Amino acid sequence: MHRRSFQSRLRQDCLAIPVILTAIMASSGVALAFEAGPAADPGAGASDGLGTVDTSSWRRRDNVNTSQEARKPARAARRSVRQRRRGQRRPRRVAQVPRLFSDELLADFPANTSDQVIEQVANAFNLVLAALHDSALLDGRIAKFSVRSARRQTVLQQLENDNRVRSAQPNYVYSTAATRGSQYAFGKLKLDLAHKISHGDGISVVVIDSGVRKDHPAFAGHSVVQFDALGEETKFRDSHGTAISSIIAARDGIVGVAPNVQLLSARTFAYSRSYRRALGETFHLLRSLDWAIEKDAKVLNLSFTGPRDPLVHAALKQSVSRGAVAIGAAGNKGRRAPPAFPAAYGEVIAVTATDERNRLYRRSNRGDYIHLAAPGVNILSASGGSGFRFRSGTSMAAAHVSGAVALLLQNDPTLTPADVASQLAASAQDLGKSGRDRKFGFGLLDVLRAVNKAPTSQ
Repeated sequence: MHRRSFQSRLRQDCLAIPVILTAIMASSGVALAFEAGPAADPGAGASDGLGTVDTSSWRRRDNVNTSQEARKPARAARRSVRQRRRGQRRPRRVAQVPRLFSDELLADFPANTSDQVIEQVANAFNLVLAALHDSALLDGRIAKFSVRSARRQTVLQQLENDNRVRSAQPNYVYSTAATRGSQYAFGKLKLDLAHKISHGDGISVVVIDSGVRKDHPAFAGHSVVQFDALGEETKFRDSHGTAISSIIAARDGIVGVAPNVQLLSARTFAYSRSYRRALGETFHLLRSLDWAIEKDAKVLNLSFTGPRDPLVHAALKQSVSRGAVAIGAAGNKGRRAPPAFPAAYGEVIAVTATDERNRLYRRSNRGDYIHLAAPGVNILSASGGSGFRFRSGTSMAAAHVSGAVALLLQNDPTLTPADVASQLAASAQDLGKSGRDRKFGFGLLDVLRAVNKAPTSQ
């Protein structure tokens, strides 16, 4: 029987119960009075001689409401139960990551500027000096000032017109480029054969990220060199940097692309409870880039994204001019997203992500700046504890390319950043449209072909 028909029939039966009871009691000489409705009309009678009750004005109980509005809470409750059973709980609403810090700005001073002059500038514009960094890459002094949000734009314009300041800009926000998801990439990249030629020995790779848990089993036997650009004691909560480092250099549990590199870790990103991810800023990125070049890093892994940033761009130009190869994550904002930086700078090799079947990661950015594709979907990597987990994103893809570059540089240390970019493009497996395209760039990373093109080091 149809559910609605059944409910209607049941309601009619319930309404008939008082009539039946009245008839039974009347036949026994017992008078009944119902509070739910008026008493039976004494003058009214039925053809069978039994008393009748007028039920037309009876009201249904409040909790017996079968209207569509009344059913909505029950339906929602049942849907919630089904979602919990399937592990599909509705995600908590997360605040959107801002483009910049509204109450901060950066000023670039010449290298010979004294602390006294910087203080004078701060006092002249009613600013508070929050931090100061001497940048070898920029040959200058970067001051981070605190300012009221309402005054930020006005003060920026005033600083640009001040002869003591070379340039002024906002302090931009960056975020790591990964989401949560067998190490299929190992076979796809033919690493077992590539490792017969090179393991990345003697090549320094810096991971500018959220730090690395160097006591993780994946880094057994590694001597990880660490730097904290944040300069503050915060509880280690984000495992993004550990995951990226394991893809590049793991030795136990999983095998990294270049397990014998000298691993450098620059902690530049801190976990934000408000945005539920690790966030960084321009000022700390400049600190990390300076430290990386000071440590003679040959590969810069930049698995994060942000807006166009003149100071960071200038620092990256200097880094590449000194021989460092910069690898950037193309971004996870989708096909309609604008170019993601630093990957979109011409000096950086921008890497997008593909899955086990060489299909483009659905959240990957598109654009003319894409240089290469690499495995980045459901990649097994080190977790924040002592285990491993699957992750997806262009961050993971960039890490694979960083490891591959280390293998190339071991074979031929004379390769320039431009040579490396050309060799990766020439050896790539073409995907999508013929030639370079907006989705896959020059194609899928082929580590074995790329390493074979480099002469074996003596």
